[in-house]
Amino acid sequence: MKRLAILGVISLAGLVSQTSNAAVVSNYDTLSTIGASPTALTFTVGDNIINARLLPTPASDSRFFSFTVASGYQLSSITLDAYSSAPLTSGSATAGGIAFFGIKQGLTITPDTTNPSSVDGFALLGTSTDTSTKATYGVDSTLVGQDLFTSLIASGARTGTTLTNSLGSGDYTVWLRESKTNDDFSLTFKVTSVPVPATVWLMGSALLGLVGFNKRRIKSF
Repeated sequence: MKRLAILGVISLAGLVSQTSNAAVVSNYDTLSTIGASPTALTFTVGDNIINARLLPTPASDSRFFSFTVASGYQLSSITLDAYSSAPLTSGSATAGGIAFFGIKQGLTITPDTTNPSSVDGFALLGTSTDTSTKATYGVDSTLVGQDLFTSLIASGARTGTTLTNSLGSGDYTVWLRESKTNDDFSLTFKVTSVPVPATVWLMGSALLGLVGFNKRRIKSF
């Protein structure tokens, strides 16, 4: 019984002890332009940084990548860390001045032309110069320092899918698209362990209590 209790405590510690690190997973224009064949990226526990550059030459530019969230983990936030948008040429229109971010469960996104309903949720990155943006898409633009999940959830009325404020284990594909501007931005995808249920903590406390009880029992003999 004593050995079983100690093993149970060790197993509990393994569930909640995770390493965390920040790593640049992809830099700028190294991502696939084909939704049916996205670049496969490896996300680790902690912060995973995507630095993206979208340059429409000559047409609108889309980039795609996929990643997997392992069992027992979740994608708990996607933060817009930096964003800049510039006209193609001096004096040209900025077409709203925002970039499109879409995410979908699975390892592909099709079609890969402008179609918000082909993803499970989408967000608009940067400050829009077009006052009709929210009326058209139903979401506010995500500003630097904000989490994209607010927009991903709000866009459900258009995509037909309602996401939650975190995504569980599974495969996901991301679609990045500019709005006929030169866009540079940085995103942080935070992967964390799924919170341990209270029942597991209670089990761990009970096991620790058994260890203490067995020690006292041995001393009494």
